[in-house]
Amino acid sequence: MKIVFRGIAAERFGAERELNVATPQEAINALSVLVPGFRNFLTVSHEHGIYWKVLTNHWEEGIEYGQLSMKCNEMVLVPVISGSGFFDGAGAKILIGAALIVGSLLLAPAAAGTIAATIKTGLFTFGASMVLGGIVQAITPGVPQRNTRSSGERKDTDVVVFDRAAETTAQGVPVPILYGRYLIRSCPIVSSYVSDDNKGYWLGVVSEGPIKGFDNLGSPRDNVFVNEARLSTYGGSNAQFVNGNQSSLSDYITLVKSAGFHLPVQQDFIAGDSASVVRGFNQKYADRIRLRFRYGPVYKQITRTTGLNTGGDVNTTISYATVNAGEDAVEPIRWRVIINQTDPNTQAQVGFVEDTRAEPGVALATKLRNLTYGCTGRNMPITISVQRLDAPIPPGLITTTNTGKTSSTQTNNVKGDLQWVSADIEWDERLLYPHSALLAIEFSTSDFTTIPQVSVLAEGRIVPTIDSSLNVSYQYSNNPAYVLLDILTNPRFGLGGRSYTLAGTGTVVNQPGILMNNASLASFKKAADYCDRYGVRFNGYLDSDGDAYGVIQNLASVFQAQAFYGGNSIFITVDDLAEDANFKLFSEANVIQEDDGGKISSPCFRYEGTSRSARQTAVQVSYNDERDFYVEKKVLVEDRDSIARYGYRLAEIRAFGCTTIQQAERFGRYFLASNLLNGETVSFSLASEGALLLPGDPILIADPLKSGARLGGRIVSASSSSIVIDGDLPSGLSGYNLWTYGSTGVAQVVPIASIVGRTITTTQPFPLIPTTQQNWLLAKDRFDPTFRAYKVQNVKEGANNTYSVVAVRYDETKYNFVNNGQGSPASAQRAAVRRHDTDNLSVSADSIAFTVKAQ
Repeated sequence: MKIVFRGIAAERFGAERELNVATPQEAINALSVLVPGFRNFLTVSHEHGIYWKVLTNHWEEGIEYGQLSMKCNEMVLVPVISGSGFFDGAGAKILIGAALIVGSLLLAPAAAGTIAATIKTGLFTFGASMVLGGIVQAITPGVPQRNTRSSGERKDTDVVVFDRAAETTAQGVPVPILYGRYLIRSCPIVSSYVSDDNKGYWLGVVSEGPIKGFDNLGSPRDNVFVNEARLSTYGGSNAQFVNGNQSSLSDYITLVKSAGFHLPVQQDFIAGDSASVVRGFNQKYADRIRLRFRYGPVYKQITRTTGLNTGGDVNTTISYATVNAGEDAVEPIRWRVIINQTDPNTQAQVGFVEDTRAEPGVALATKLRNLTYGCTGRNMPITISVQRLDAPIPPGLITTTNTGKTSSTQTNNVKGDLQWVSADIEWDERLLYPHSALLAIEFSTSDFTTIPQVSVLAEGRIVPTIDSSLNVSYQYSNNPAYVLLDILTNPRFGLGGRSYTLAGTGTVVNQPGILMNNASLASFKKAADYCDRYGVRFNGYLDSDGDAYGVIQNLASVFQAQAFYGGNSIFITVDDLAEDANFKLFSEANVIQEDDGGKISSPCFRYEGTSRSARQTAVQVSYNDERDFYVEKKVLVEDRDSIARYGYRLAEIRAFGCTTIQQAERFGRYFLASNLLNGETVSFSLASEGALLLPGDPILIADPLKSGARLGGRIVSASSSSIVIDGDLPSGLSGYNLWTYGSTGVAQVVPIASIVGRTITTTQPFPLIPTTQQNWLLAKDRFDPTFRAYKVQNVKEGANNTYSVVAVRYDETKYNFVNNGQGSPASAQRAAVRRHDTDNLSVSADSIAFTVKAQ
């Protein structure tokens, strides 16, 4: 859409923009996120006599609130000054800026006469919205604890040693999802078997597709590891990979010829022990059973000794010779195979195979034999029983022949064991796995005694990405903001919605969920840019089913974000440094006070904090190191100043999807800084103004109970460098800054020169002159405890068009520590306390006594 600004809007925000949005509602939503000051400007513009006409290429005379969700190719935002002829024209569709903001965050309400009526009509429920997690969870970030499993993610300590048959895919096993670059240590196995030509085959699901695969890594054989060694080191091995697009015949596996699974047995039978060994399976599509045996050898061992009784050297030589069947009463190795099926009527076992096998000729080496039996259409389950039949070598068959006093010859008959190596069950149907990235491996059984453990290094899913114009394209990315967008909108494994038609019936099925146009693409783009700026990435493997809330919460914590739902959109806000222009100002003058019969029954602002014993001063962060075969490593992050202040208190957390030590350390610094600096929450109530607050908004509070004086209120009048306020100030105030709003609703801060009565004069002119009834607020700089800054955590709509707000303490020293590793949260706190206290202390030169001055 082409977006055109006119008048004062063009002067402030530029004349034109191009964004990939379809409706005015989406356009205003995106501009509120992408353009600094835009939301504030529209929110308060009516207080300055500025209203708006929204023109589109379909409605050149302007649209009403109820038409904000109608599609168009061009939108023009025209400011209309109160009192102008245009404003008073008949039929003019004049809109209130604050109502446009509200309307962009939900299905637009019908036209209303005032801002309060518009908000009330719209039933705006932002704070009653579901907060999906991430940002400081009131005190600390929503990060996975060390000894708990992140929803959907498998830890290295959860990886069971490859047990072959147990990991064959069965109904109900979730399809794994690979994001970013990661070493997958255990894929679900689709098929694994040994063929008659002694070739082994393995087919596994790498991830829900499509994925990038190996394009940036090299050949699959160099990035597939069998028993921890590269597949390419084994001669005669082969690999085939499909990325899950299934867009052509080349996207299907051809290397594995049939479906099947491998049952390891590895049971030894000793001659003379006739006990049976039984294995069973249940696979109604099975067409054949292939049993693999290793046996022998059976041979004569001839030991000849010379040089006896000569006084010289004695030499011993050993030679081997074959033993023919029947010779010296030595039986060949024999065994019986019995295969039973279940009678569907009696449930009894009924045999359909009884086969006795014998070694046709004795050998001097171990031999392998594959026996194949058909089982198409047999009733399940099927039981396989193997029993050894031949007898051991009888006693007395060891012979010794003396050929003289100087030499002797001894002959022993040796019979080896029989081993049932494995059973492979196969079926002829070629199975298809839509939208699944598959890997097939062929290898020689001479290299392995059983199906090997397979690990795969690959790059993951193709995800939605967003450009500066909010166009969505699909490509590989490990940016966690785009990973979160994929999980939220994907209808197969995520929270996405879709519509599809059932084959044969033509019935249209609507699957409810989050669509791409339900996501605030502007907020996701802003979050993705934050991740790019600080090198935050997500490389992980989700291979178990998990609670959607938990997955989203943990993923949002990767980039210090909070996802929340408002109206008809999912938003993302990142816990980052706030700009002065974005602060909202609050004091007793613009919050709701509870009264009981004309008396104040509770304070305007209510605070809660953590105790000293709850402060963590060190954190051990677990992550998977990409430089060391993705094994789990730990990094310790400590704050020495905090340790000195609170003692050593260690927390253990996991960095979800983290594969570098740098990101793990940053994650640990965020945890510590949030725990130490965000240890206070404030709650208060607002009227309709609360509908315009969003989670993550920075606010500044002038609370007389905290500051000891009234430091905020309403403006009576204003000039270029002074304001007249609505009440008296205490004497002796110095070193304060004056916070006000300009004519565009953007917060501005100017140092105070003097205070005379109710007139505050600034050291320099206001960037934009405030107007009557706007808020004013006095605060010292950010390193002083009187600077009561917070970030909104959630907003909840209550009765009578009121809103309750909960906010978390904001301290900008946190972000330099998190992003650059500079400073210390505890030292910043102590410096602030010392600075505050020195304003009120005098110390005698000849004693240690001090006097506290009255405030």
